Amino acid sequence: TPVIAEGQEPPPCTFPLAKITTAQSGPQNYAFSEPRVVLAAPKGNNYTISAWLPDNQQVLMTEGLYNNFVDKNNNFPQESISLFNPETGSSKLYATRVAAGDLPVWSPVLNAVVYPAINYTSIDRKAGILKFTRQVWISHGDPNSVQKLADNLSQFPFGVKPDGSEMIYRSDNKIAG
Repeated sequence: TPVIAEGQEPPPCTFPLAKITTAQSGPQNYAFSEPRVVLAAPKGNNYTISAWLPDNQQVLMTEGLYNNFVDKNNNFPQESISLFNPETGSSKLYATRVAAGDLPVWSPVLNAVVYPAINYTSIDRKAGILKFTRQVWISHGDPNSVQKLADNLSQFPFGVKPDGSEMIYRSDNKIAG
């Protein structure tokens, strides 16, 4: 361990990159500029970023579509699930659901989005009773071809292994996977 005299700065650190020796590696300089807006939500809607994808090019995000309501859900706010590329500004819709408040997850093994959803089965507005089921769905990129993975979950959230190879959730007071 080198001893640093009082009042002197320590030497700059170097960090080896993959397959590069410490001697070949050197500090990198970064220049920061003013932030730029890459996406702005329409008035009344909002975006939530769930995670960067492993390709480091896209983010998984939701958009609250509070100005769009679907009759079959008795006018509950909708939410879209998309991949967005901040560099190009392009996005790809994966699914639309009733706004659930729980974030979707990217599964790199399946190359798909896994997401929780709420399915309202009956509504009695006078009595203030909402009956619903909690579900987990998967989308491979076509919002018209989503697949249900689980239904009647006792609660959210669910968990997905970081590599996307397994999913667990609570069902009938047991952890299922």
